[in-house]
Amino acid sequence: MAHMQHADFWRNFARIHVFLLTVFTGVWSSAFELKPEYRSLLSERGFELMNPRLIDSEYQSDLLTYSTSPWMPGQPRGGVGRLYVSAGSLSATQFDYHLLGELRKRLSPGTRVLFTRVEEQNYEEAFNASMLELEWGTAPFSVSAYGSLSRMKREDDVGLALTVRGARETRFFATLADFTRSDRNDDGDFFDKGSEALVYGFISRMQNGAQGSEFYIRREAPVSWRSPLLKQQFLYEQTAIGQARTTANMSLRWFVDRKETSVRDLNTDRLRSMIRDRYEVEVRSIDSEGPVIVESGILWVSRHWHDENSRRLTHQNLSPFLWLRFNSGIEIGWETTFFRAYGDMTLASDSLRAEAEESRINLRYRHRFAESGELVMALTADADRAEGGFFEGGHGQFIVDF
Repeated sequence: MAHMQHADFWRNFARIHVFLLTVFTGVWSSAFELKPEYRSLLSERGFELMNPRLIDSEYQSDLLTYSTSPWMPGQPRGGVGRLYVSAGSLSATQFDYHLLGELRKRLSPGTRVLFTRVEEQNYEEAFNASMLELEWGTAPFSVSAYGSLSRMKREDDVGLALTVRGARETRFFATLADFTRSDRNDDGDFFDKGSEALVYGFISRMQNGAQGSEFYIRREAPVSWRSPLLKQQFLYEQTAIGQARTTANMSLRWFVDRKETSVRDLNTDRLRSMIRDRYEVEVRSIDSEGPVIVESGILWVSRHWHDENSRRLTHQNLSPFLWLRFNSGIEIGWETTFFRAYGDMTLASDSLRAEAEESRINLRYRHRFAESGELVMALTADADRAEGGFFEGGHGQFIVDF
């Protein structure tokens, strides 16, 4: 069964990749994840299964509305770093929240230090890390040693990277997440010997003004994590592949991943598991020649869950969208998500509709500061139904270069 499930995942991935290479060959670009080279198992949601009941027909519409245009500034403009913060309302109690802070400084010829703070939080993601990195070497090769900063030793990550710079920057990385959890831990939980939290992969980037590309593969090796206190064993692994290409007027981003989580009760040996396959493709275009900048596109997202009892649930989302940007800083947007759910609906929320059309109107104001940075404030309204109220939520975003 597991072999067949893996075969299905890679077969679907191959079909998507071949299709995309056929229809788009152009060159900021970030493929749906912030700093994928630093991501790893997060203890905040350890011993928890993924829960498709949290994902409703409006969830993907929310994420799209709060997403950032690929034509926002890419690398910091000649300074030492950048701060990017974004928060959009998902519910009365939770945000879709993203933060990226970067500082870099040359210490001596061939030596520099980098500090990165990254957070991504929503119903699916719970990633946060503060990474300090020392890099040695000159073009085309450099080596880096990096580690996370945390008060609790059990949460410390360490890693090594080799970077090759030329027309592109390619980084090969390997990270040991929570590398002292088994030895220096007040709570007593530990990784089984031989199944430490190892993350490895590579990421290749190119940036030239508004044009850029990024491609990465990240593998989080299988982890067996035990808690004598909870009397549970947590099993986890993930594979993620993403690519983004952006030209002056076109953008393509795609992303596929498989995440596997299981929890075993050590008293009864009962195993509960949830596997999720996720496929995302987004195509955008921008026309900035006239008095109004027009950005339009379409996003397709498919999520597939299956549990230990072979129950399966699929969510399909197709979302065309349009933004009109005026010189005054006012932006008006429209977006519709055509949603469909099928499979075993006992895995879904009781209120989930099998089919839905979620349309919204967005109003955004973008203020650019004279020297550096911009502040974005937005409101979004339900355009297709008012049972939950016309007002859908708000969104704020702040970017500054140092």
